[in-house]
Amino acid sequence: MRFMSRLFPFPPTIEARFIRRVNRFVAEVELADGTVIRAHTPNTGSLIGLQDPGNRVLLVDSANPRRKYRYSWKAVEVPGQWTEPSRTGMVWVSIDTLLPNRMVYELVRAGEISQLSGYGSVLREVSVEKGTRIDLQLRDPGLCHIEVKNVTLVRRGVAAFPDAVTARGLKHVQFMQHAKARGDRTVLVFTVQRSDGEIFSPAWDIDPDYSRALMDAYGQGVEIIPLSFSVTPQGVRYDGVLPFELNP
Repeated sequence: MRFMSRLFPFPPTIEARFIRRVNRFVAEVELADGTVIRAHTPNTGSLIGLQDPGNRVLLVDSANPRRKYRYSWKAVEVPGQWTEPSRTGMVWVSIDTLLPNRMVYELVRAGEISQLSGYGSVLREVSVEKGTRIDLQLRDPGLCHIEVKNVTLVRRGVAAFPDAVTARGLKHVQFMQHAKARGDRTVLVFTVQRSDGEIFSPAWDIDPDYSRALMDAYGQGVEIIPLSFSVTPQGVRYDGVLPFELNP
């Protein structure tokens, strides 16, 4: 089932053109009037395929003069990566790493992800052991731990995670394995924030250790739910659940 009415709106945005990534936290962009500014980047990943000079980007104005970087980079437009040659065109990609947790939380509360429905309570940012915090925890009946990952990389229709080596992500997979072994339900949710992702797969060529751990965890009962989202200048829309393939 698809829930095309579920839109997570952006704040008002302005359009600019991408120039370059200054560092993990800052991008240089050109506004419509030719002014070059630096904007905060809310995604410290490598953003493979999203940083070609001239790409259209969407910025959000914080209207806070005390911030070092008043604007935040919200989304970028790139050529679509569909598998069918007949499908061409541009797609918007949301790079906001904070939005996925909120979207999944709201979708679960609304019962719009059938695999995660039927629980009495939904908690966010739960500390489960020293140094480990889980994005969502579902309770009653039982206990379900959910870790949410943001996916921006798509290659020939395959939505891949991660886009850089992730020690933190590996730690989360290992926790999920341990929690599953002691009897808890554990779920890894991958939010694909672009409409050209047709199937999800771990990025074996980028982080083989994480990919192998993900495949092993799935074999031990850790669940994987990739979610598809389409992006427009107005916001991010939930489109449903994607299939996945874990083998390299």
